[in-house]
Amino acid sequence: MTLTQYLIAWTVYITAAIGCLVVWGRMTAGLNPKLASWLRFWAASLVLTPGFTDQDMTWFSPATLAMIYDGLTHGPESMVHNGIVVVVSLIVFSLLKLLFFSTPKGARASKNSQPTSPKRTEPNVSADPS
Repeated sequence: MTLTQYLIAWTVYITAAIGCLVVWGRMTAGLNPKLASWLRFWAASLVLTPGFTDQDMTWFSPATLAMIYDGLTHGPESMVHNGIVVVVSLIVFSLLKLLFFSTPKGARASKNSQPTSPKRTEPNVSADPS
């Protein structure tokens, strides 16, 4: 595989992965905002994490796909090589999300929103006109 073929393959993969993540975002739009943000984040980290193609090669490949391919061709014990990369990336990115991206924008805006107009009060009208 030449460098040009490698770059073309990654370009096609990243474009397709972003398209799938956009569809996944639309699919999770109706869910609870916190749950939807976690599902989107985990999907992005699973799809976009690079892993090792082979122990002898220096090229990277999508870690989740390489893990599945190794499991299907060489057996479940060979999935460990890229499985460690996937699990570590999920843990690290989950910790980063907890530290820096704790609440979705919609939930944050609803907590801090103030009413734009003051409450309307009725004038004090008594029954006695004098």
